[in-house]
Amino acid sequence: MKKIKAVIVDDEQHALDALDIQIARCNADVEVLAKFSNPEEAVWYLKNNEIDILFLDIEMPRMNGFQLLAQWNPPPFEVIFTTAYDQFAVEAFRVSAFDYLLKPVDRELLINVFTNFKKNQNKGISLEQLSLLRELINQKETPLIKIPLPVSDGLIFIGQQDIIRCEGDAGYTHIYINNAKPILLSKTLKDVEEQLFRGCGFIRVHQSHLINPLYLKKYIKSEGGYLIMTDGTHIPLSRRKKEDFLDLFR
Repeated sequence: MKKIKAVIVDDEQHALDALDIQIARCNADVEVLAKFSNPEEAVWYLKNNEIDILFLDIEMPRMNGFQLLAQWNPPPFEVIFTTAYDQFAVEAFRVSAFDYLLKPVDRELLINVFTNFKKNQNKGISLEQLSLLRELINQKETPLIKIPLPVSDGLIFIGQQDIIRCEGDAGYTHIYINNAKPILLSKTLKDVEEQLFRGCGFIRVHQSHLINPLYLKKYIKSEGGYLIMTDGTHIPLSRRKKEDFLDLFR
């Protein structure tokens, strides 16, 4: 069996060396062909050499990880992000279905990366995944917004990042919240969208459904098209909204 060819790109030299050492300790038939702290040099190398896996940091000076990957459409190698991000960004990796490793890199998780790669070497990288991840990571740079929801005894303020989805039911709307009971509002979904959620990044995917893309797990194109949220809920994607939805991730 041929060796897996890998390249590491990270602007911190100690991170490059630490990951290189961990890869060697895995005994997984992996050869690190090159390590780069300069992303521009990495781009030249990657365009002139065939590799299997790129271990890539996101936050780098001059050229970040997204700008590096934009040199290909799509990149001809598997991408594993290495990150020191907090839990919010980690959730973004999970939602966008990207493989990632938290620094300092755990050897067992690294071995899993190579095992999974050997099982599914034609997986490749999805531009839709990359677009979604970039959008979710960018949300980290924006202030958190509290949305006031009218209830019987006043207002309850919920962070927009905690709202999973909204479901219309005639003249009422159910607000589904992460790790909390749903809230029932005596407003139509259209009123909720226009009065409370305008500019908050929520997506109308159906006459009765408004979703927070942070909790979007998967799009299934069969059976007319539907979405799977991270809480396991299946949300129909209407034919009229489908093209607009897909355009967001193109």
